Amino acid sequence: MHDYTLEWDYDVVVPERDFLEIAVRAKKRIAEDIQEFIPSFTIGFVKETKYLALYISGTESCPVVALDVENIRQAAIEYDVSLDTVITSTIMYELGHALQKIHGLDNDEAVAEEFAHTYWARGIIKKFWLS
Repeated sequence: MHDYTLEWDYDVVVPERDFLEIAVRAKKRIAEDIQEFIPSFTIGFVKETKYLALYISGTESCPVVALDVENIRQAAIEYDVSLDTVITSTIMYELGHALQKIHGLDNDEAVAEEFAHTYWARGIIKKFWLS
């Protein structure tokens, strides 16, 4: 088990209540669905990155996903979708990268994107690492 904490590398924030509640619900739902493949993962909240979120490489034993609160809010507005949609698909996208790392696969953006979309659209965990 790693001892990584987001404070080492990022400006950690406490999101507003609505964001926090949606993120906690999304994490719980995802955790139940993905536990066979990732028994435990952590989400945290950061600011001022260039991304919606980041998977922290080296945290494979318990993947850490850092959600950029402001960038996610902006994406929800820009794409006219709910915060739940952006948060859920973003967490799954980053967990797709974690699974690539866990299984010794190359980092592939398209595979992570398809993994997230398949979960969001159909509620299915696509086992790309078995192909």
